[in-house]
Amino acid sequence: MKNLIALILTLSFSCTLFGQNILTSTVETWSGGTWLNQTKSSNTYDGSGYLTFILQQSWDVQTNSWKDAGQITYTNNPDGTAQQYVSQYWDSQSNGWVNSGRGSFTYNGSGNTLTSTVETWSGGTWVNQTKSSNTYNGSGYLTFILQQSWDVQTNSWKDAGQITYTNNPDGTAQQYVSQYWDSQSNGWVNSGRGSFTYSNSTGINEINEISFSLFPNPSNDVLNLWLENNSETRVKITDVQGKLLLSKLITEGSSVIDIKYLPSNLYIIHLVQDNKMSSTKFIKSNE
Repeated sequence: MKNLIALILTLSFSCTLFGQNILTSTVETWSGGTWLNQTKSSNTYDGSGYLTFILQQSWDVQTNSWKDAGQITYTNNPDGTAQQYVSQYWDSQSNGWVNSGRGSFTYNGSGNTLTSTVETWSGGTWVNQTKSSNTYNGSGYLTFILQQSWDVQTNSWKDAGQITYTNNPDGTAQQYVSQYWDSQSNGWVNSGRGSFTYSNSTGINEINEISFSLFPNPSNDVLNLWLENNSETRVKITDVQGKLLLSKLITEGSSVIDIKYLPSNLYIIHLVQDNKMSSTKFIKSNE
């Protein structure tokens, strides 16, 4: 069941493809010379196009029909960012939905995620499990992540891991160092380090008529876009060959753009606002 919920959570943040909201996604497996249904996700959006609900179903061979397996309900902020989600799984014994997980998020004035807290359902109540706290510099670039776990004995958060970023002037990550907390030595211990280099040989000229910030870069999940002028802006993402992969209209000064569906590669983001244009490159990473 945990694997199922993890699958639902993965799908929940990948509901926009090529600029369109995904209504259903069905997965089949090849067996005995034919395609067999396996899983199906159905997404619901509100009037503003924000994701509010996901129903996950699995194929029942005996009844030759889809059976409910899991669901996630979202509570969104006015700008469409997720304020909270509640995940549940279908219990065939009680013939009803059972709580499994809950996530809550806070943001700063630029729309950057400050904290994300995950709880599990246990004994009829929500119990803290993990918490991540993000730190940004004056330009809005991610510089530090603190990961904590809930200690039942002391009824408090305990440090578990941390990641420190060194950024280039344009906000792209130059290096990160990950560490874990060692309770025996009562200190941080290095665990991993990543370094990045970038290519400017794509033949794409960056245009800078619009004042904006895009971070983090590289990113494996979302891009945070901050605009100095919050006029209506058309946002497009293309590959380096110019193929359109996403197009959306935003009206806020800050926005979160989901890129989980993109393969790891180099891409171009284009902004059009009041007859002005800007474009810049970003990297979708797999970390």
